[in-house]
Amino acid sequence: MLFLSMMAFFILLCPMFNTHRMVTEYWTRFCVPSAERRFKLIENGYENLKSIAKWREKIMLNWSNVAIKEIRMDNSNEIDMGASFNAETDIYLGELSPEDVLVEAYYGRLDPSNQFLDSFTKIMAPAENVGENIHRFRCDINFEEVGHFGINVRLTPNHPNPESRHAMGLVIWGEG
Repeated sequence: MLFLSMMAFFILLCPMFNTHRMVTEYWTRFCVPSAERRFKLIENGYENLKSIAKWREKIMLNWSNVAIKEIRMDNSNEIDMGASFNAETDIYLGELSPEDVLVEAYYGRLDPSNQFLDSFTKIMAPAENVGENIHRFRCDINFEEVGHFGINVRLTPNHPNPESRHAMGLVIWGEG
């Protein structure tokens, strides 16, 4: 008897549910954007694809030489909440240019063992070439909370095509 009532329930309920919405969502969120990226890569005789391949080769050949030399912050143990705080870093880029890298300040509140409780990032802009392929990057950070804060620098390859940037899996962290 229980089996028959369950079957009757399914017979009534199943016509209301189908996979059309899921398939449509999958198509619009994944298949269409993937096809659009493909067409963009192969247009003009594969020019975009060749450009990405050339950039990736340049990054792979030179990434092992890149190094974060120094991280500096304003000389203050106390910062007013909401006040601007200057952070800068010097990075040896070797054969790479400042446009080839994305430099981010990685900051947040710290626990007693100096581990990040929460974290935020802010892009550091190229400021100047200080010589010998060392470039300075800067940003201003506003702390909106009180507490013990820390900062570090994260360096990744940078390319106008974000899929290319993240696909390489290359990251350099500062010693901050």
